[in-house]
Amino acid sequence: MTQNIHAICEECNEAITNPVCPDCLEREVIAWLRERQRKDLILKVNDRMSLLKKQSKESECKVKCIICKTDFGICSHCTSRQLLKVIQREKRLVNNFLTLFSYVY
Repeated sequence: MTQNIHAICEECNEAITNPVCPDCLEREVIAWLRERQRKDLILKVNDRMSLLKKQSKESECKVKCIICKTDFGICSHCTSRQLLKVIQREKRLVNNFLTLFSYVY
């Protein structure tokens, strides 16, 4: 059986099995941070995600996000890994993040 080469993540070269784009994941994480009143981390999330979102949109990948229906090319795992880097020093948030955004492991 052959693999669809258009469903491969630009970052990790693995199949995109959970088709949620970086923009939608970022919005979910920002909403989660707002609930926790962590505006300081929202700016860091925006900075970290800007390059990743640009790369995802410029990708030749033809996977459509199940939420917003846009084409993207970076998988949820790689996106979540970048988001985790922003909050990794916040021990109280990390476990909750991993529970809610479990694409990392």
